[in-house]
Amino acid sequence: MLHDAVVGNLLGTEPSLAVESSTTLSKALLLAGASELEFDIQRIVTDYFNEVTHGNADATQFVVKKALTRQYHTLFEWSGSNVNSFFALFGADFKAYAVARVKADPELGEQIKAFLRLGQHRNELVHGNFVAFSLSLSIDEIVELYGEATLFRDALPGILRRK
Repeated sequence: MLHDAVVGNLLGTEPSLAVESSTTLSKALLLAGASELEFDIQRIVTDYFNEVTHGNADATQFVVKKALTRQYHTLFEWSGSNVNSFFALFGADFKAYAVARVKADPELGEQIKAFLRLGQHRNELVHGNFVAFSLSLSIDEIVELYGEATLFRDALPGILRRK
């Protein structure tokens, strides 16, 4: 759908430009979506710590500087199928709660898988040769993964607050 709208008109007149445009757009879309999710997850975690420390800026800044800034990608096991390692960072009791919640909600589990898949592809792209990297996802697949991943992002504040 999106692919056809963006590069479809070029196929008849400039096929090689259409292919190159599609490839570059896919990579840019992947980076944009993963970057937005990174920003949002960091904001959600920061807001959570600000709330649980009752606005203690010193404590919140410690979390931001030590756990979030330049450390975001260590919070998740990107090649995994769950975010249990992330949940475990909040303690064993929280991990047990969050794992049970995900198990009780198969859709949430799929949203987490989409989030991880998007992040894994992002890491492969930025840590490899951007120009030569062959992205196996189409534009429409990236949009679909992003849409699923945003549902995990949207659920995270409630999970953190056990709501």
